[in-house]
Amino acid sequence: MQTFGQLWMAELINAKDKLGASMKVLAKQAAGESLVVRAVPCVSAKLRFVDAAGKPKADFIPWLQLVVTPGPALWKAIEEKTLAAEVVSLAGPYGDQPPGQPKTDAQGHVTYSGLIPGATYRIKTYGNNMTQNVVLKDFSVEAGKTGEIEIVVK
Repeated sequence: MQTFGQLWMAELINAKDKLGASMKVLAKQAAGESLVVRAVPCVSAKLRFVDAAGKPKADFIPWLQLVVTPGPALWKAIEEKTLAAEVVSLAGPYGDQPPGQPKTDAQGHVTYSGLIPGATYRIKTYGNNMTQNVVLKDFSVEAGKTGEIEIVVK
């Protein structure tokens, strides 16, 4: 699979009976303390994509990324002369991806399951010139919940 330098791990989504955990630890908190992390059942997110007029975006394939280290997308980071986010791509229309990438239905919905509770995920799409990409939304879903999120694609 051609990834153009991106780390792709489609295996991290849509698996059944997965457990996961997410936590932020500051250096002060970690100094000398024992930390306990408990894995809980993974969650789902039902996303609805609409255009600027509110009409559903059917057959749309967004990028779904797990944000490992926060920050702006690469192009924005270059403009701002700062560090970019570190992400793992899980699904999307990039390179020679395997068949069956999740895409929206006629109402603009796509559901991702097997997401880590509390982790930050990023939804992106191509920009107008098809070279730079655009971050549409960052989101997370609490343990025991299903996220329902509407995203406008301009």
